[in-house]
Amino acid sequence: MKSIAVVAMPGCSYELNSSAWAAAQAGWTLPPPMPDVVAAESFFHACESGKGWVECKRFCTPDAVFDAQAEPLQGINTVQDYTEWMKSIAVVAMPGCSYELNSQSFDPKTSTAVFVGTFRGTHTGHLDGLPAPTQKSMETHYVYSMHVNSEG
Repeated sequence: MKSIAVVAMPGCSYELNSSAWAAAQAGWTLPPPMPDVVAAESFFHACESGKGWVECKRFCTPDAVFDAQAEPLQGINTVQDYTEWMKSIAVVAMPGCSYELNSQSFDPKTSTAVFVGTFRGTHTGHLDGLPAPTQKSMETHYVYSMHVNSEG
């Protein structure tokens, strides 16, 4: 992945609304997913699960860039730093947090994968750069837009 953009703070574990499962229940046969789609989805789940750069780097180029509008993510400019930040959220700030993958798409013309998700978590742990733990639960929607190619 050469770039990734996140609109809001994502989460940790996931529930997948699977179109493949729905198609199978209806008796339809879907074509196999393209390798870029599989790589993008694998990255999404590894990152959202708080696996960090150790797991996510196999889906990315070492210089993959990151961009976000969310205030806590200002100053994070690489996918490597973002995946480590997500690991901190999942393990330290909001252990037990979860995410739901609401929708996903892939545009083969632009090699762009888009994921729409919902994050849920309770702020129970201290993480530098965030306010002190509030013990409050929250839910937010977010979007990933990723450019993928054969390099990762």
